[in-house]
Amino acid sequence: MRNFFQKFYSLILTLLFCFAQYGCVGSNNPPNSILKDAIEVQIHLTRSSLEDFLDLDESPIELLSVKVDSSKYVQYEEEKLLLVSGYFECRFPGFRDKSSNPFTLFLERNDNGKEWRLAKISSSSDGLSKEWFKYPLNIQS
Repeated sequence: MRNFFQKFYSLILTLLFCFAQYGCVGSNNPPNSILKDAIEVQIHLTRSSLEDFLDLDESPIELLSVKVDSSKYVQYEEEKLLLVSGYFECRFPGFRDKSSNPFTLFLERNDNGKEWRLAKISSSSDGLSKEWFKYPLNIQS
């Protein structure tokens, strides 16, 4: 009987240790609501830039889900940004089928840690330098 309790307590301690280790691992991923908002902003910016050349449908794209494959902090000059990549599922206007699309986002968290901004890099008009444009996201974490 004593042997049973020793094994039982060993199992319990092992499980507690595993859960404690798992709980201490931080996640870089912002909430899905932030990712969805960032993807919607990116889609809007892309559509706006293409409207001058194409006659696009005004109907919004229905964003269904987001799956993150990887996220890590990267340093770019003075900028510390969260690089997030994965796939999002959406439904385009006039189509019934879902479409799975890859995405890569650069996100910046403000100093108080509650608000996020989408960061997009763009070349300057002279083409010699690059500049980050930041777009605030509506949803707070």
